[in-house]
Amino acid sequence: MGGRLALIVGSECAALPRLGFPGELATELYANLSAAGGWQPATAQLGPVLDPTADELTEAVNDAFAAASEQQATLLFGFVGHGVATADEDFFLLAHEGLAIAPERAISELERLLADHLRVVGPDDPSTLQTRHSIAYWLGKSGDLDRAIAEFEQVAIDRERILGPDHVDTLTTRSNIAANRGGRDMQQALTENEQLLADQERILGSDHPDTRTTRDRVLFVQQQIRFRHKQLGPDSPESNPSQ
Repeated sequence: MGGRLALIVGSECAALPRLGFPGELATELYANLSAAGGWQPATAQLGPVLDPTADELTEAVNDAFAAASEQQATLLFGFVGHGVATADEDFFLLAHEGLAIAPERAISELERLLADHLRVVGPDDPSTLQTRHSIAYWLGKSGDLDRAIAEFEQVAIDRERILGPDHVDTLTTRSNIAANRGGRDMQQALTENEQLLADQERILGSDHPDTRTTRDRVLFVQQQIRFRHKQLGPDSPESNPSQ
């Protein structure tokens, strides 16, 4: 009994600006712990857990603690990636799709955090803008697409004014607008995604992960429009939810 177990996670929340390094850093940390420190994997997975869903992250943590308890081993837990602090000074680790909590609770916590940001650092601070962006994201996850789009649009305006149109945070907010728009207006979503793709290729390059994501979304929206036109006819109101 005893020994040393390690669970290393690299996670980037899809709703936040891409960091680019968590996966690589988590992999390097895991390799160094295994080679130099003799740490063994705390779960059945060999190597770090990369970009897990909320359920996968919860399962990995639970399995790691269960293994450490059963073996009476020391457990090292390393997390590289996005997190969010709340007004209650709680800190949440973010899975790929965000917090492993109900959207309504996430919105409530973030709104309290936003009030603190507005009071302490002001409306134009990047942390304030990011919190507003996160609120919009969770509005979309809750199904309130109209409010989500409206909030994202205002954040995009403010980010463009403060950070500039070519800043990665501005592009990220535009990406969320285009993604949510697909549930309301396919034609407008296609236009926004095509415009975003052109800017991402110019600013980030054609091989950047965010550019590839938008390119895939353009193809998906195009396929959906063609399918609806074929099945329902181009003049049917059901061919486009906005009609």
